[in-house]
Amino acid sequence: MACTGMACTRTGNTTMNMLGGTRFIGGLVRTPHDLRFRAARPMKAASKIIPGAWDNRQILTPVQDQGANPRCVAEAMSLLIRSIAWREFHEIRDYPAKPLYDKCKDIDGNHEPGTSFTSAFQAAIELGYIPVESKAYGLFNVADVHMATHEFGACLVGLDVTEAWNTVGSDGWIHEDGGAVLGGHAILHHGWDTAGVDFEAMRNSWGEWGAKGNGRMRVADFLRRFLDGMAVEIPTVTGKGW
Repeated sequence: MACTGMACTRTGNTTMNMLGGTRFIGGLVRTPHDLRFRAARPMKAASKIIPGAWDNRQILTPVQDQGANPRCVAEAMSLLIRSIAWREFHEIRDYPAKPLYDKCKDIDGNHEPGTSFTSAFQAAIELGYIPVESKAYGLFNVADVHMATHEFGACLVGLDVTEAWNTVGSDGWIHEDGGAVLGGHAILHHGWDTAGVDFEAMRNSWGEWGAKGNGRMRVADFLRRFLDGMAVEIPTVTGKGW
């Protein structure tokens, strides 16, 4: 299902000069609740007990750098697919973000910067990145996000980016201080700790930003900045398209 015209909510966009270059902020086009529900199944009940802390960083393939391009959604989807392929087959497979983003814009039917998770899922199928039997699940809260990461390895999350993202140190902590919101951005969620340190963990698409491409923020800040989410279940049995 394409996210076109008035069906999408744009969160504004800008560029920000950061260590390593200029980054485009605002590449996430938020899918409204009703469309997200129709386009993707609600997250199914977890098949396992969800622990208080979890980290799947070890399955993630090397971080990418979107630079000043508005393709954070495509970068996050590309990283997700590459990481699941690595986990299942122990080989690095190439699912480049640029053609994925270009296909998203064909689906969107406009030339505005950015795209949505629903378009990225459809584009990944049309390009043959994932089998047509793949399933998408809409994520609406942090419990959904934790279930998705625990069940599938990682998931797509959209967050409001604030000025605090420009002061992240090598520990990856995003210290929210009430700064101005710069726009919506897509990341790959790969872990959390609600039992001790209190954080949500993510892989960004800004090169060596943060802790070698990874960031963390307090759960309360994550909830406050949460915009959108999608889990992707990819069949990995030989003969299903992979």
